[in-house]
Amino acid sequence: MSRRSFTLGIYRSVPHTLTKVTAFSIRQVFVSDSRGPWEVATTLQRLEHTPQWAFGTYRARNYDDLADHPVEMGSFSKFSFQACGLPHWLVVTGRHRFDASRVCHDLKKICETQIYFFDAAGNAPFEQFMFLLTVLGEGYGGLEHRDSTALICKRDDLPAPNSLKLRQDGSPEDQQTEPSEAYQRFLGLASHEYFHAWHVKRIKPAVFVDYDFAQENYTRLLWIFEGFTSYYDDLMLLRAHVISKKRYLKALESTMNQVLRNPSRSVQSLADASFDAWIKYYRQDENAANALVSYYAKGAVVALCIDLLIRKETRQEASLDDVMRFLWQRYGKAFYTSGQAGEKTSAGLEETGFLPALFEACGIKSRAKRQRLARQIDAWVESTAELPLERLLASAGVKVSYKRAGLSHGMRYSMHQHNMVLSAVLIGSAAHEAGLSAGDQIIAIDGLRASESTLKEAVDRCESPIEILAFRRDELFRTTLKPSKDPHPEVVLEANVA
Repeated sequence: MSRRSFTLGIYRSVPHTLTKVTAFSIRQVFVSDSRGPWEVATTLQRLEHTPQWAFGTYRARNYDDLADHPVEMGSFSKFSFQACGLPHWLVVTGRHRFDASRVCHDLKKICETQIYFFDAAGNAPFEQFMFLLTVLGEGYGGLEHRDSTALICKRDDLPAPNSLKLRQDGSPEDQQTEPSEAYQRFLGLASHEYFHAWHVKRIKPAVFVDYDFAQENYTRLLWIFEGFTSYYDDLMLLRAHVISKKRYLKALESTMNQVLRNPSRSVQSLADASFDAWIKYYRQDENAANALVSYYAKGAVVALCIDLLIRKETRQEASLDDVMRFLWQRYGKAFYTSGQAGEKTSAGLEETGFLPALFEACGIKSRAKRQRLARQIDAWVESTAELPLERLLASAGVKVSYKRAGLSHGMRYSMHQHNMVLSAVLIGSAAHEAGLSAGDQIIAIDGLRASESTLKEAVDRCESPIEILAFRRDELFRTTLKPSKDPHPEVVLEANVA
């Protein structure tokens, strides 16, 4: 939704609230209607002596500029930190009680790691940055903007008060307790959206340079822009020393299992998944689990493969890092800084431009090697070929082993008023063989009321076929389910000690 209205405030996402009018020029935005103690949080340029956090006059040079600056109005908490000398803010809406010092301490390390990643001198493409965080009981997600990001997380995702370890002089210790899995998930989200300030907001597909807000804008490159960002988000936590190598491998392991244990990987290519995002990924139906590939998750795994492939082929002289910095210099660095301030002057990455950029960035000049690498990467992206993860990870000193999964029923479901409502049935699974379908409501399992524990106990016991009593629409039916071994073993990653 574009407008979240509570007793405490309003959040506005401009493209949903103010639609673009052709041939209409926007120069200034007046944010008025102050409500008592309410404040304004936005990175829009302030005019006419408008104080920070105040209602007043703000400038947008054009509609794109306005659309890329969300506005939070209301009563919220504000926290600040410096990253490479630039002001960063964490603006928090919603009921919360957490260790803001710990969050700012960790965000600072992540932000500085990313700034130095793209520019060794520590120059960022913005003068300030704002994390607009909404804290809820349930929720997760983010949306990138050129110098801010809108985030949603659960209250439990944030660290408890007083979790930051301090020295006697009150300064933070360099080594902190590793974040909980929930907090690591939040930091990964913040890292992901911050990385987008370079990669998506400035380095972008050519079709996104002059964005048409009136219709879908199709590209086969989302695996590069969202997938590569998904690869680097957790990697930046490791490089910033926020998590250990063991925790990083655990996160990578989870992403790999998400891809490898999904039957859709043999149905849809990564490039097709990118192109179909408008009509499929964000409009998922009950068969999505069997038919749709995530260009986030698989894009991240392919990014890993490309990174390791480059390192191997260049004898560790180049990596995907070099490709990212090359793309930044060629497409991103001058995107908003050349010509008239705020105007876009750079081109975007053409649909066939990635491989030439990779070869140039990594100094790969041999025609034969270029052709061989192009065939390999095209197979990973344009087809459903299996990824050589075990071989490539071995070259990086990471051992891949497989843990045979136990018995599986092959259903995805949610509980509604004591009924187990199926949202998806994986093709070839025990549930599929039993004739169950998405939308079915299971009311009893082996004569007992359906519940998560009842299902788990029946599958674990598996002494005989499980009797299922269910409704399809308003018709009652019975079937038997025979749990089968999950055909997709879990990947386990371990760093070689040697």
